[in-house]
Amino acid sequence: MLMDLNVCRAYNDCARSIRAVRTQRRRVVEGQLLPDDRVAVSSTVRVRDLDSGVSHSYTLVWPSHADAAKRRISVLAPMGTALLGCRAGDRVEWQMPGGLVRLLIEEVG
Repeated sequence: MLMDLNVCRAYNDCARSIRAVRTQRRRVVEGQLLPDDRVAVSSTVRVRDLDSGVSHSYTLVWPSHADAAKRRISVLAPMGTALLGCRAGDRVEWQMPGGLVRLLIEEVG
């Protein structure tokens, strides 16, 4: 019975620690919301390819909602991570297997 009591105490200590970490993370996320002019999840952003001059609009979404045909880009895709937190006028670039991609953010909505 003593062994079971120690297992229960260890489990409860672990559960308390996990709850404390989750609470702390929640506070950090809630305290660091992006301003409306920054690219975030659900933002629609118009970008211009600095090499071709062509502009396109994309919406940043969670990975499960990504759909390239509908120009819904995952926030975890290279383009999505490059755009997060940026605003109109910013330039972003990242390396792809086909070469360097360079974009100018024209509008964030």
